[in-house]
Amino acid sequence: MSEPSYEVVPYEGRAIPASAPAALALTARVHGGPRPPLERARVLELGCGDGANLVPLAFHHPDWTLVGVDASERAIAVARESARELGLDNVTFVRADLASYAPDGEHDYVIAHGIYSWVDAERRTALRRIARAALARNGLAYVSFNAQPGWGVRGRVRDALHRSATDLTGARARASGLLEVLGEPQRDWSVILRHELERAAAAPDGYLAHEYLAAHNEPFWLGDVVRDFSAEGLRYVGDATFDRPEGFVDPALRERVRPLAGDAIAEEELIDLLVYRQLRAAVLARSDAAFDAPTGPELLDEARIAAVVRAASDPFDPTPGVEERFTGPRGTEVRIASALAKMAMLILARDYPKGYRLGELCAIAASTLSSYGIVPEPEAREALRAGLWQLFRSLEIELRLDAPELRTTPSERPIASALARHEAARRPALTTPLHGALPLEPIDRAIVAHLDGTREPDELARELAAQVERGELELEGAPSGAARIVPLLEARVRETITTLGWWGLAR
Repeated sequence: MSEPSYEVVPYEGRAIPASAPAALALTARVHGGPRPPLERARVLELGCGDGANLVPLAFHHPDWTLVGVDASERAIAVARESARELGLDNVTFVRADLASYAPDGEHDYVIAHGIYSWVDAERRTALRRIARAALARNGLAYVSFNAQPGWGVRGRVRDALHRSATDLTGARARASGLLEVLGEPQRDWSVILRHELERAAAAPDGYLAHEYLAAHNEPFWLGDVVRDFSAEGLRYVGDATFDRPEGFVDPALRERVRPLAGDAIAEEELIDLLVYRQLRAAVLARSDAAFDAPTGPELLDEARIAAVVRAASDPFDPTPGVEERFTGPRGTEVRIASALAKMAMLILARDYPKGYRLGELCAIAASTLSSYGIVPEPEAREALRAGLWQLFRSLEIELRLDAPELRTTPSERPIASALARHEAARRPALTTPLHGALPLEPIDRAIVAHLDGTREPDELARELAAQVERGELELEGAPSGAARIVPLLEARVRETITTLGWWGLAR
């Protein structure tokens, strides 16, 4: 079958957290790559689609200069309209084919998400050429691609749909039909196959069209990608998702694999096999860039630490030598006896998603301990640094190189950011200043869209209740009668406003 055109079946974009310059800079710090600036950064995105990834970066970083390139006229029109509505003069969108595009000037960051596997060999070659030509000497490039061998199973489902279906309806019906025939999995293979068929059957039209029915969709071994970019003068730094669930590798697994691998790339490929990885996000730099040794715990003096590692005990005992148990978001249990470390964990959890540099965190913790008449133990700061580094390696805390304003306190007549109101009217999630997604239910999206500084929460609740009564807005489980709906909606409005304030999206 012929591939559905992006003009006919658009691909709904979203923010890609791992592609944000701050995330790429962190990857480079940890893996010894170059250090491009985050202030006044110059960013180029190839295959920018409808601007969902680039527009939030432009909004939250007015000192940056950003350029988005895509071949789809429809997508570029949407991206330009978003930038116009938000009054963004620091982002430009260009309609161009990779095969003929020539970058205008140097960029500190080049992003290519969801394009390398999905174009033909000519355009892959062009992408490598553009990345090398566009990168400043110490710049970083992000290139995602479907990864072998994990994508192999998904690829076989894609092949089956591509060979037998003539349109989206037929492809979805074929996936559903195969699920019915397969029934409950009886063998190991059928468990994996069922997972992939369910994924295809439930996929939105844009994803089904351009992942399963695309004319080009080729997975690659990491080593082959690294070799091809090396030939263009670009060197592999690391994977952009190393500190995120989708790309995290248990340090214990890595230690077990290492003796079986001949080099770092072979090690990564073996891990890809063992964890059934399907997508990679390679970070690359120019071969002549200034590389450093990989960083370690000293990174905590530069980065900001954020965490939701919770104390198991309530009340909490800060006394030195009294062991307290903490649990991380991934379930790791940590036992801590140091007064400074215990208080630091408590402060991080209390103030999340705000982050602190180690020195600032230690100062706040020490000041809090002094109110209990407790003086931190000698060498407590160094022990805390080492412990936090181990938690970072286990994906239990976050490290950030940027410091957006978070934990804001909205006013009596709250105002959601212009970007939040824009996205609430058009997308299923809001983009935080950290470039993460904040999913919202339809009722929450309606609330955000109305937070323009003209209403107090109770006024907004009454207005939305009237819309629910008229059938213009859906509120799941809503009782009949506005008098009963208003209290429920007011509580929901206040909860949503608080959440927006946490993420710096309302004032």
